[in-house]
Amino acid sequence: MHTSIKLLATCVLMALAGAGAAAEFKLTSHAQDSVPTELTQQSSKRTQSLESEPVQFAWRLDSAALTAVAAPYEAQSKEYWDRRSSDELAAGVAIPTTSAGAIVRLSPMGDASTKALEARSVILRKNGKTYANG
Repeated sequence: MHTSIKLLATCVLMALAGAGAAAEFKLTSHAQDSVPTELTQQSSKRTQSLESEPVQFAWRLDSAALTAVAAPYEAQSKEYWDRRSSDELAAGVAIPTTSAGAIVRLSPMGDASTKALEARSVILRKNGKTYANG
């Protein structure tokens, strides 16, 4: 027998077996089942009478100018770039900052830039106070 004929025969047998199994399947009621006390068509009658057109409305605003609830946040950055190798960073570099909350990105460059910069090895000093261990 060819493969396609075998496949077709298998599909037919499975369909017949499934049809027989489906005929034997019955649902039984249980105590936890909810049973309606009354059947009605009122809900379908209510939905048939509802209007389905899109709603549009508008009202006049006061003559006062519109203002935002809160002023949008605006920040300016005085970017500062300095190129240092990983060896120079390891020796220590003074970074002058002029505002509180300055963000400093450290990214070694040059031949040694393949070395990973460990966060725990970075030591920051500010006003005589040392911040270390990441």
